[in-house]
Amino acid sequence: DIETKDLKVNTTINYVGVYGINAQGKELFQYFKLPNDIGKFTKFIATSLSNGNKFIMHNGKFDTVRILYSYGIDIPIHHDTMILTYLLSTVNELKDNRGKWLGLKPAAQRILGVENWDVSKDKKTSTDENDVIPYLRLDCKYTYLLYNTLVRRFPKERVKTYKLIMHALNAYKYIEVNGLPIDIRKLEETYDEYSQERARLGETLKQYKDINWNSTKQLQEYLFDELNLPVVNRTAKGAPSTGVAELKELADKHEVIPLLLKHREVEKAMAFLQSWKDEAILHNDGYYYLHSNFNLHGTVTGRTSSSDVNLQQIPRNKKLKSLFTADHIPGWQMVCLDYSQLELRFAGIVANVKAIKDSYRKGEDLHYKMAGTVTGKPVDQVTKE
Repeated sequence: DIETKDLKVNTTINYVGVYGINAQGKELFQYFKLPNDIGKFTKFIATSLSNGNKFIMHNGKFDTVRILYSYGIDIPIHHDTMILTYLLSTVNELKDNRGKWLGLKPAAQRILGVENWDVSKDKKTSTDENDVIPYLRLDCKYTYLLYNTLVRRFPKERVKTYKLIMHALNAYKYIEVNGLPIDIRKLEETYDEYSQERARLGETLKQYKDINWNSTKQLQEYLFDELNLPVVNRTAKGAPSTGVAELKELADKHEVIPLLLKHREVEKAMAFLQSWKDEAILHNDGYYYLHSNFNLHGTVTGRTSSSDVNLQQIPRNKKLKSLFTADHIPGWQMVCLDYSQLELRFAGIVANVKAIKDSYRKGEDLHYKMAGTVTGKPVDQVTKE
């Protein structure tokens, strides 16, 4: 386990702790203060791996990514108690206890019956050994004990899933360390363009009504009381909804609505650009990169999620997507790869649907074929819309 200054990939690592129990049942705990003990730590890792020791961590990708990024030491994640906890949890447990279920402390308290050993953020991020080391020792100890408890409970039929996720964790480790290149100069230019467009739209909107167009209350009064536009939907509190979906349905009811939608689109794009600029990290090659956390435990369905920065939900906006490029880096190109309709192919195989399997064997697009079947149109007359 590591203790850091903050959560970013390039954070300062203050301490690394290691815990185990030897063949005689004696507790072993060792810690390294970085960067002072980096030589000792490097030797320890090399010796441990050559002796065939396995590393157990809780959310081990966080720790190994930051060690690899800062010091170039590549530690394999052999076992992860957070993933074991995740796979042993029910859907309802995960849904009902978001953020309070898979962490080391709630898991250890629930499963091992230990008391909460958490300390203040100031102590966790401190460089004073007296503040950090007792806490770090318990982090490591309870990870070790949690692993020994969970593996005894772990059903055989889930072992294969666990191994696949561990392979994915170790792969995502490199993805997170490498980061995604972003053209920071082009980003700044794009932000300025949007800023000018927002100002123009603001002046145009002011000609209709001089209000705060970001104020839900003022917007509701103008659209539904003054203009008497129809209410498409209502909020949970019963007020007329001014969400994007509702505004799109009103787009042909008044000329101000398309302007308002465009204003929102521009503001949303600017928010993305600002967050990317704030999170971008300058690498030694002189170029900027975004580093995301790819979570294999963040959904109840098993689907990957992305956070800080969310690179799985970049807006469908060519201007924004074009910023993620390797064109500005000499000798590099960015290549985009995608499995075509992978889930439907799986569905056809698992459910053994002859029509689906035959369609794919012929190289047909199942979406277009289904649309043709539903609408009664020949497939060559089906548009993407």
